[in-house]
Amino acid sequence: MPRLLVAEKPSVARDLARVIGARKAGDAVYKSEQIWVTWCIGHMVELCEPAEYDPAWKTWREQGLPMLPEVFSLRPLAPRRKHWSQLRKLLRSSEVTEVINACDAGREGELIFRYVYELAGCRKPTLRMWLASLTDQAVRAALASLRPGADYDALGDAARSRSEADWLVGLNATRALTLLARRGGAQRRLMSVGRVQTPTLAMLVEREDAIERFKPEPFWKVFARFHVQHGNFESVYDGPWPRPKSPPTGDNADPRRQREDGVRLSSVEDAQVVVDAVRGKTGQVVALEKKKRQERHPLLYDLTSLQREANKRFGLSAAATLSVAQELYERHKLLTYPRTDSNHLTTDMVASLPSVLQGIAVGPYASACATLLAGTLPITKRVVDNAEVGDHHAIIPTGRRPDLAALSANARRVFDLVARRFLCVFFPPAVFALTVVRTAVDEHGFVARGRVQLDAGWHAIDPPFRQRGDVDLPEVLDGEPARVGGLRVQESSTEPPPRFTEGTLLRAMERAGGGIEDDELRRAMKESGLGTPATRASIIETLIKREYVRRQAKAVVPTPEGKALIGALPVAVLKSAELTARWEARLAAIAGGRDARAPFMADVRAFTADVVAATLAAAPPEDLTSSVGDELGICPICRTPVRESPRAYVCENGRDCTFVIFKKVAKRSVSAGLVKLLLSGRRSQMLKGFRNKKGNQFQAALTLDEEGRVAFCFDAKDDAPGPPAVHRPARCPACREGEVIRGRRGWGCSRWKLGCTFVIWFEQF
Repeated sequence: MPRLLVAEKPSVARDLARVIGARKAGDAVYKSEQIWVTWCIGHMVELCEPAEYDPAWKTWREQGLPMLPEVFSLRPLAPRRKHWSQLRKLLRSSEVTEVINACDAGREGELIFRYVYELAGCRKPTLRMWLASLTDQAVRAALASLRPGADYDALGDAARSRSEADWLVGLNATRALTLLARRGGAQRRLMSVGRVQTPTLAMLVEREDAIERFKPEPFWKVFARFHVQHGNFESVYDGPWPRPKSPPTGDNADPRRQREDGVRLSSVEDAQVVVDAVRGKTGQVVALEKKKRQERHPLLYDLTSLQREANKRFGLSAAATLSVAQELYERHKLLTYPRTDSNHLTTDMVASLPSVLQGIAVGPYASACATLLAGTLPITKRVVDNAEVGDHHAIIPTGRRPDLAALSANARRVFDLVARRFLCVFFPPAVFALTVVRTAVDEHGFVARGRVQLDAGWHAIDPPFRQRGDVDLPEVLDGEPARVGGLRVQESSTEPPPRFTEGTLLRAMERAGGGIEDDELRRAMKESGLGTPATRASIIETLIKREYVRRQAKAVVPTPEGKALIGALPVAVLKSAELTARWEARLAAIAGGRDARAPFMADVRAFTADVVAATLAAAPPEDLTSSVGDELGICPICRTPVRESPRAYVCENGRDCTFVIFKKVAKRSVSAGLVKLLLSGRRSQMLKGFRNKKGNQFQAALTLDEEGRVAFCFDAKDDAPGPPAVHRPARCPACREGEVIRGRRGWGCSRWKLGCTFVIWFEQF
């Protein structure tokens, strides 16, 4: 009788079925004599909503908090009920003898399978299939080394505990803070709180606050061009010469600050003193330092470092990079499992590395692969280290020969990053000649630094995205005279800390908790960070979707609503990485058998009750309702002013009035200007970009009906809000060559592409 193998995704199931030799035998199963293959669609099952435990929890009231179910219940996700019913039948089938868990190898994959298995009421024995790659060889090896499902019970306990703890803290804290906000007058605001999303948002808010508080300070630098026997070079003023042995401190400190890139002078007068003192003089090279420096190759990619590099080089979001990497893993079989937090390989992989090189020896990688295959691969602990590998090793190519032309542009980019990083770790360090030239003119010192590449090493394969300035210096002799040529004074000012990009935010999430004093908690955060490599991208997208954060060019910045949420939260631990550190330390202990699920959940319940009590006891912050916009018009129902709020356009009588215009209508954004037009009693022009429930695009005009609701108009009548169209072409009064024609927003010259700027807008002032 057959076993039932449950994969996490349809694409993985299809690949496993092909290797096993199973054929499609219905909408949800592939069958062979020994193994049936079915699949989940990611998370199929979730914890029930509060009202399903207690009807009193349906209403958001302070009296109903905290919500602490004695036993958690499961339910299928609504969009996947059809597939769930088929999956449930297969799990309960009398023909199936055992069930193989082939979901992603890790804590979340374990949770997906166990929730499905439990809700289906399945009681059959289970086996675990642990996959790191989807190549045929890796699949066969994993099938040959199945382990009893009970071996992973501790991992399952940790996964279940994480899920239930997030439900308890997230839902209770969200309700408590939302009720606090409503008590302060923010009736339409949902204050969403999460164990990972809130500390992440807090980092963004803290950085933005630092930028807003920052006061730039001007400073000046002096640059001199020196002429020596073999050429010339520019140096920056570096302070008095000879240098004092111990620079003064305290009240006697020199206001000029010594820096690696020269001295910052506090006034233009100080800079002019230096210029006047050295102009037209000849100094001397007083110190010449030359040394070689080696730059070792970077570590192999884990998911977070891959997302950061793709964001830095190509502007890809973290979510987009994960999606592409997952596609290269599942569909193209070109990359190993991407949702990893390891930068190393294991010793048992060393023997297979030459075959990986042979597989990717195409196109831009052929020459490097040939060089490496001609010798013995240098294996170091920087590449292979069992102690640094957890559930999965670093992301590397699988060795399957890539058809680069068949990949999308982003897929080629991500594969290229991984392939080049894999190759470069077997090449020698890059070698540079570093030269520092110090020149003195009387008592004034100047410094110039040069960096010349002697051996490209791994840089020839995977050059860094941004090279530090390589300055070519002429041949300089120690002690030779150096005549001062041109002089220039450069004015600058100190800069605020930079805003987070997605790449730097991912890095900050990965390294969150560095300031935690407790050594054990700091170690836990070092191993996990905020979120997991697989969830960090979705956390950022969730913050953007909930309008707590927005993208601004490459930067990620908090919105006024995001700032208000962090300012309103009275429980400090929910804004820091410490809670995650404590949880991850204990969850790791549960997974390793050093702690138990029951005491952990008891502590979480007690903590949840404390959070609710502290939140509801706090005074409502004053800034929760401060982020509304200017008046856009008068509400057609209650006649009070309509303003823009973070999520919609609402009237000031929002507690009692039903009027609302959401910022998206049929998936098209609605601007404040469009709302102002509708409130004035006019219809809009025909607009594109709407989508119906099937996802099909359509165009329509918008109006407000008698009940103050947005309505569509599909008739393509003359909808311009100005005078009637010009039927007889008139000559352009500006260029006298073109004709006046009608556009979507106004009348203009027919020669506008040739540079004529004549225009009369339909709407003005």
